[in-house]
Amino acid sequence: MDAMRYPIGEFTAIEEPTEVQRKQFIYSIAEMPIKLRQAIEGLKIEQLKTPYRHAGWSLQQIVHHLADDEMNAYQSKHPYCFWKPSIADLWLCLSN
Repeated sequence: MDAMRYPIGEFTAIEEPTEVQRKQFIYSIAEMPIKLRQAIEGLKIEQLKTPYRHAGWSLQQIVHHLADDEMNAYQSKHPYCFWKPSIADLWLCLSN
């Protein structure tokens, strides 16, 4: 069951990433929409609606979740920066 639940393995956080790792993480995040588009390009609607495991999310739901999560992260950060510019300055100093 774990192989189906975590097809690429469970997530293990890197508590103190090196500068090289941080750059790789940022690159991966920036590259993700392009890779995702390439991965689903040409798939039929039936394929998009097929869950990857019993009672699991479909590819369509996963893609929607990723886009929704990205927009929520941006939108939750933006109001703080708009109403309290000093908080925006603090965000620039964060290591993550």
